Amino acid sequence: MTATTSLIACTTPGCPNPATDTLPIYIPGDEDDVVCRECLDAYWDARKAAEINQY
Repeated sequence: MTATTSLIACTTPGCPNPATDTLPIYIPGDEDDVVCRECLDAYWDARKAAEINQY
């Protein structure tokens, strides 16, 4: 799944988010695949916005 609602690239050191130009684009697949809090929050904000726009 990809969602591109922000034009902010992740700059958190060590974050494995593959996004280079847009966030959110990635969600962890399991507990061993973790992104930073900012990426995770951006992902869920985009999901919520997409759900609201469906109705």
